[in-house]
This record gives sequence, structure tokens and C-alpha cells, in this order.
Amino acid sequence: MTGMDSDLLRTFLAVAELGGFSAAGKQLNLTQSAVSLQIKRLEERIGVSLFDRTSRSVALTEAGAILVPYAQRILRLNGEAEEAIVKSAEMQEVRVGMTDEQAVVYLPFVLPIFTARYPDARLAVVCDESPELVERVHDGLLDIAITIRHPNSNGGTVIGQEALCWVAAKDFAPSDSDVIPLAVNPDGCVYRATAIAALNRAGRRWRIAFTSANPTSTNIAVQTGLGVAVKTERALPEGCRVLGPEDGMPTLGAVVVEMHSVAPVLTEPVRMVRDLLLEAAERHEGFAAAV
Repeated sequence: MTGMDSDLLRTFLAVAELGGFSAAGKQLNLTQSAVSLQIKRLEERIGVSLFDRTSRSVALTEAGAILVPYAQRILRLNGEAEEAIVKSAEMQEVRVGMTDEQAVVYLPFVLPIFTARYPDARLAVVCDESPELVERVHDGLLDIAITIRHPNSNGGTVIGQEALCWVAAKDFAPSDSDVIPLAVNPDGCVYRATAIAALNRAGRRWRIAFTSANPTSTNIAVQTGLGVAVKTERALPEGCRVLGPEDGMPTLGAVVVEMHSVAPVLTEPVRMVRDLLLEAAERHEGFAAAV
């Protein structure tokens, strides 16, 4: 038995419910002969007769009676599937990129407001390193991204800057002669490069004690005293403190924060997310808005 076409099942149900080919044809806007042909095709496909026909009446066979509830279910499921697909296609999606640490700060502010305003829209968030996020925007895979400026990357719109600081466990107290153990991202990270350059300029010895692109594991390394990390002050892990010149640590300066989007015209949901991200960034201490 081959698959049953929805149009054939619809015609079958019309004949079964109305009790005749002529009445079914009127309901479906088909000729009686067209209805008869469709029923014949359906019977050929499933290999059984569905109606007992006489010159005066049309009645369901046992096989036809069995098919009725299944035909109803198939048509209902087809309708639900089409409705779901159409709804999914119509649903607005905003694709946003940011680093893991930015997500921790921005999303608790952005998500409740966005979902309240656009309950039927989707906010798809991708967390990755800044260069990868910039690439995704330019490849059309993200609508908008907030990133840290990296050398040789496609520049976005500067929205501000954030001061960097040394972060260590509360009981970590380096002496001037200590080799500084670093807990850093893999090579290519701006924070890592900034840390190493600052220590080299200050003549401080250092070593890589821990490497991970995951901020959670880096935080654990810092909290347990395994290494010193570079973060923004708003990302200070629990149980840690900021090291400064009084601890013999050189100043780090700030990183430039950018927003990337290549769409010529932003949709209203994307525009709202952009504005919320800007507001979320400016709400945090250490963030200096662009002028």
C-alpha cells in the first residue's frame, strides 16, 4: 500500500460524510466524475473498495469505515504541521553574539524586557570569542554582536571602553620577586596579550599556569589560587579581589568595546535588542560610553 494523498483523503471524507459523489463534488467544487476518479485512485492505492455503490446510494464498506478516523487524523495532523511551519517562518528571530562574560552581565537585563515586548519572537544567543563573532556577523549568521576590539579584525561601531584589572584569590599576595602565574584564555585573546605586555613592560616574571576559553573554569582556577586572571571589574568572581599597584602589579589600561551589524535596515526587534544592549553596557561600573 502506497502513501495516501491528502486531496484524495479529503474527497473520501466528503463522500463519506455527505453520502454521495454529487454532494461531495458541490462541497469541493469538483465535478461528479472528478470525485469518482479520485475515489478510484485512492482505492487503487490502498488495494480495497471503500464504498458500495448502487444507482440510488453510496455506503461505506467495512474498509471504508475503518479508514474514516485515520483519514481525519491524517488531515488534522497535516493542517497542524502546515500551521506550525508557517508560524515558524513568520516568527521573528534576533540572532545575537557576545562573549560569555558579556552574556552574564547583559542577558539578565535584556531578556525579560525583550520577551515581554515580543513574546512570539526568538532571541538566539551565540557566545564565542570576539573574532569569531565578528566573522559570524559578516557571514550573515548573526544580526548583531558586542565584541572586544582585536587587532586586524573588521572594525565595528565603538560604543565604549572597559577598564581591565588583575583578579586573584583574596589571600593571594605576590611579592616583587614572585613569578606571576597567569590564568588566561588561549593565544589570540586581547586580555591575555594585554596581561603579558604589561608584565613585560614592568619587568615582572610570569608563567602560564592555566589556559581555558571557558570563564567558569578560569574563575575556579583563580578562586583556588592557581593563577591570576585579567578581567573587567564587573566580572570579578566571588571570593576574589582586584590586585593593583600596591600589590606590585602594573596597570592594564582598557579595552575597546564594539557593536557589529551589517544589515542595511534593522528590524524593530533587532533595533530594540541593540538599544537594550547599549543600555545594559552603560549601567555597569567601569564602562565608559563612547562620545
